Amino acid sequence: MGKYSIKELEKLSGIKAHTIRIWEKRHHLVAPQRTDTNIRYYSDEDLKKIINVSALNNHGIKISKIVELSPDEINQQVSELSNATNSNELYIDQLVIAMIDLEEEQFDKILSGLVLKFGFEKNGNRNHLSFP
Repeated sequence: MGKYSIKELEKLSGIKAHTIRIWEKRHHLVAPQRTDTNIRYYSDEDLKKIINVSALNNHGIKISKIVELSPDEINQQVSELSNATNSNELYIDQLVIAMIDLEEEQFDKILSGLVLKFGFEKNGNRNHLSFP
């Protein structure tokens, strides 16, 4: 099980630490554990939830509506969103979640789909996905 500081959560999710704290306090989005010195730390499940909520919020769904959804409904809406949009951030979020879950098969499926959709570019001696 992962153990993430709020700074790590901020880097991995793209959501500012201040916003995460507000979501915790106002909306009870996640309930972090605390160290003996009262420092927050977050689990893999917390990170996945923040990433999914961030994806929905970035696509126009208000946080007050998102917190009313069950985890399955959040996952369903993110899945529908990923099928309906070409958001680079959403693709990256899906890859991060697959890595957190150690879902190699899911990671490969997402990455293969992106390669088919966007192709590879050669830049010097390095290959990379060519997102639009």
